[in-house]
Amino acid sequence: KDVYDLELVSSDIGWAVGQSGTVLKSSSMSLVGGLTWRDVDVGIKNQNFFHFNSVEFIDLERGWMVGSWWTVLYTGDTGKTWAKQPHLHPLNSSKEWRDIKVL
Repeated sequence: KDVYDLELVSSDIGWAVGQSGTVLKSSSMSLVGGLTWRDVDVGIKNQNFFHFNSVEFIDLERGWMVGSWWTVLYTGDTGKTWAKQPHLHPLNSSKEWRDIKVL
């Protein structure tokens, strides 16, 4: 599965999102100097037809990810839980958010 976006929140915490609903979180640095990654379930069904395109955190606790079918998810607890967010649909035909930036 391809990864479409990567967000490093700190030196040992990172988030990666991508193809088929892929959501990965790094848990710590390993002894060989790389990050250890684990799958995260964010509650999206039928992931084979779903993609996350972008992830953005403003601190260790609060983050958003966007993807297919105009999906916007938010966490306020370091990614332990994710909730769908209400939003407006832009006027284009791609039926997905491609990127997110939080100010």
